[in-house]
Amino acid sequence: MKTPGFSHDRFAKVDETGRGTSLGADDREPLISGGSSDAAVPNPHKNHELWLSQLARYCLLIEFLTEFSNNVLTVPLVSLLERVICENYYHEHDQIALGSLRSVDEALCKIPEIQGELAKLRGWKAFFETLSAILLAIPVGRIAEKVSHRMVYAVIVVGILAGLLWTILILWGSSVFYLLGGGYYASEMMSSIMIAAGCSERDRTRTFFYAYSCFISTELIGPPLAAWTSEKSLWIPIGMGTASLLLCFPVLAIMPESQINHANPCQDNDSDSESLSYSSTPPPRISCKMEIGIPWYDSQMPSIFALFRQRNMLLALPIFLVGVFRGVSIRLLIQYTSVTFGWKLSQTNAIISEVASINLILFFFILPGLVLILNCYFSLSPRVIDLGIVRCSLFILFGGSILIAFSPTTALLLVSVAFYATGFGARASLLSLVTTWFPEQLRARLYSTIFLVEQLGMLVGEPLLQNLFASALKLSRFWHGLPFLCSGVSLSKAPLVHMTDG
Repeated sequence: MKTPGFSHDRFAKVDETGRGTSLGADDREPLISGGSSDAAVPNPHKNHELWLSQLARYCLLIEFLTEFSNNVLTVPLVSLLERVICENYYHEHDQIALGSLRSVDEALCKIPEIQGELAKLRGWKAFFETLSAILLAIPVGRIAEKVSHRMVYAVIVVGILAGLLWTILILWGSSVFYLLGGGYYASEMMSSIMIAAGCSERDRTRTFFYAYSCFISTELIGPPLAAWTSEKSLWIPIGMGTASLLLCFPVLAIMPESQINHANPCQDNDSDSESLSYSSTPPPRISCKMEIGIPWYDSQMPSIFALFRQRNMLLALPIFLVGVFRGVSIRLLIQYTSVTFGWKLSQTNAIISEVASINLILFFFILPGLVLILNCYFSLSPRVIDLGIVRCSLFILFGGSILIAFSPTTALLLVSVAFYATGFGARASLLSLVTTWFPEQLRARLYSTIFLVEQLGMLVGEPLLQNLFASALKLSRFWHGLPFLCSGVSLSKAPLVHMTDG
């Protein structure tokens, strides 16, 4: 099937030239070599497309629809849970408060007993959502290597809708349905897989930037829209979120398939290992005895660990943890600003809006434009550009963390946060760069592995920084920024990592 802007011949050309830099290459070969795939492009001014392919635009559309649903549903679902817990509480303890309409004034729902139960329920719900995503990361990636990407994404959306319906009707255990596909986290992973499959190497980084700007834009408009419509009726934002998810199905039905070369379903792990072998002398086999007791998982472990035979991949993997810093640091900044500078919690929304606005400008305008200019007018290869953005972003995150940790005034804090917010371009560029190291048939497995590492990092990173902040509060005001200082120190070595041998 041929569609405008998406040529199988063009993709095959990119893939053919890109395989020379996959795991079939020698580990001692520099990350950016003179014989890269970009050398085969005779004139970037002629071959580079200003507009993205049709498939890429469809991918961005379903990314927007899914993220909009996630952000617009957050507030009403919390309100719905609070209302049910509140009504159950007063039904047992004070039926007079229910009134003739059998409903409770919202102000009466703010007592510790109700809010504690709500926090506990939300905590367990978030835990099981993340657990579902972690358990399904590898299976979804492996299935995506063998069947239609659109079909996998549709199953993920069905799981999200089932969990939403269960939440509305019964409230308890809705995260169980995220075991059907993996939920919103898995949808983000599949979007990245489809973008990587549907874009040329020159357009991939820009498309990742646009995809992230879709998330930022829904983060800016979703919660305020939900809060405003919830005042009229709680079912309006719930209806908008549900409709947004349902719209994914017609989009998936008409969009071209991103899976070009389906892997043989009968292919076993030995053939997977062969595709990861060196072209000349194979490396020593990695002996991996790690087992988790699930036969399917245990059978996949050798091929998953084989992804890390390349030295550059081992060096890049920790940097992906930077991707989780955004959410963790913003949540920490809210309490840090309130405690250290005496802001009301309602005022800390300015911090969230500042970071989101800067990120939207950065990912939708500045970075895509910069990539386009460097490609077209300076003839720099995508790999050189990606690596440069990664290193610059890590330097910015390091400097921003230090500035936030030692900001003595509110004005300097806002400037430091603005500077820090410009450093979140590392993940998208690194994701695009890592994609070029592996053959096309392994990309789904690669992305699922990266996604799994990020989720594990989020599980560990946020409690670690929050507990560090709790300990810092027992010290003088000077040390309140200790979590940002520690994250800055950990980032200080990352820009100095050379992803080459020696």
